[in-house]
Amino acid sequence: MPTNQTKYDKWRKVLIVNCLIISCVAMLSEIAIVFYYYKAGMAFLPLPLFLFRFLVLPGTVNFAAVIAGKYIIYSPKYKENTKNYTAILVLCVLCACMECVHYVFPAIMCSFCVPVFFSILFQNKKMTSLVQRLGYIFLIFSAVISKVEGGKKLSYLIFDCLVAAIILFCSYIVSIILIKYEEQRTEDVRSCYKKQMELNEQLKHDLLTGLYNYNAFLEILKLKRNSSCFPIQLAVIDLDNFKYINDTFGHIQGNEVLVYISFLLKKYTSNIGYPARYGGEEFVVLFPETSIEDAFDIVEKIRKDFSEHHFDFSKGIKFTFSCGLAENDGEIITPQKFFDNADRAMYLAKKSGKNKTIISQKHYKYINNQ
Repeated sequence: MPTNQTKYDKWRKVLIVNCLIISCVAMLSEIAIVFYYYKAGMAFLPLPLFLFRFLVLPGTVNFAAVIAGKYIIYSPKYKENTKNYTAILVLCVLCACMECVHYVFPAIMCSFCVPVFFSILFQNKKMTSLVQRLGYIFLIFSAVISKVEGGKKLSYLIFDCLVAAIILFCSYIVSIILIKYEEQRTEDVRSCYKKQMELNEQLKHDLLTGLYNYNAFLEILKLKRNSSCFPIQLAVIDLDNFKYINDTFGHIQGNEVLVYISFLLKKYTSNIGYPARYGGEEFVVLFPETSIEDAFDIVEKIRKDFSEHHFDFSKGIKFTFSCGLAENDGEIITPQKFFDNADRAMYLAKKSGKNKTIISQKHYKYINNQ
């Protein structure tokens, strides 16, 4: 599931590019307006000052804001939250320039509704509230400029400001509602994703023992071989006389034996290996980046602990297992061939008296603790 920051990074960059486009459009519009005002004789300032006030100054501020914003957004030095605020504040600067330059158009006084709605992208109510407050500040500021510089009638100006303030407030309320909706939707998606991951994880485990199941084990084996985690050791474990245990003591007691050996496998190998129930009374343990000697010693500890354990139902009878151990130190063999090497060593342990660990491939030895 993609993180919020990955998603925000995309939209920050989209926003800053569009701010550049808006700045270019604003510059062209201002050139056209200045030309029209000059030709119509409506310029109330000397031409150089008029050009500076309504063309050079707003254009410089707009492009400077975009350049500074792009630097911050693309820089690794700044925090993600700072970059989010920067993207919105650049848009706020553009809107502020429009309000302070084109105050003769009442609709421009509502321009801060745009960054208010854009703040929904970042699902940050504090950001939306900040943009709203900035909108009110620049609304008042543009009204003052309009009165002082443009001589607009006060009654009309108050009415325009009141309408713009109401529209800005409504935009804020709608944005907060949409943010809450998006937060709830995001939480629902996250919850569904978490449940899906939990179900996927459950599908990888054996219900009785809690160990990895056959399919999960094969995936792990392929992954470790492909990632060159050599040397890799594979232990195949099979309980001795398990049919006798089920027939004599019952399947519930047989399950108790399976659960206990699973407990030992997790206890001794979970930190360095991947124990799994291969099927029935057969278990496997994968030891990536482990020497054959270390894997052998661990399996032997498990075998000895298991053979010495007393089960309440067993009437003094001790249970054992046989184990085959195979090594892959980088040679190219299929997962099935790797398993077959360990499996043959395990059957050799069975045939030679059981309760043993036999190492296959390059090393051939066994330990008999009977």
